[in-house]
Amino acid sequence: MKVNFDEIGDESSSDRERERVDQKLERISTGAIESRLEEISQGKRDDSFTSASGVLLAEWGRRAPEAALEWVWDHFKDSHYWDWSWREIGPEWAWADPEGFLQYYRERSRKYQAVAPADAEKSETPLILGDSVHSYQEWLAG
Repeated sequence: MKVNFDEIGDESSSDRERERVDQKLERISTGAIESRLEEISQGKRDDSFTSASGVLLAEWGRRAPEAALEWVWDHFKDSHYWDWSWREIGPEWAWADPEGFLQYYRERSRKYQAVAPADAEKSETPLILGDSVHSYQEWLAG
């Protein structure tokens, strides 16, 4: 299915518009989401992400959160977009699978605590960094 990602747009201004966007997102394959995010990030760094990217990350995070986080870690672990992406993916995961989210969070935040901050970016797997450590309780509470 060919998807016009521009039609997804920014955050919706009404419940009806949000419902329309949600229906379009459900029809987009996970592979298409990853491909589009790859296109957006290719050759660019921090300035390449848009609010539409946040919508795509949140949807990917709802479907396959670990894969989404690994992709973001591979592309943005050395920038503020890692934290931004975690804040897009984390709540979707917490609401969809609270137990899985909490287990992942505990493993990653413990690993981060054992790593010197200067060495965190060398990790092959995502670590929960910075202010994001404290967000999980709010996300789980919904």
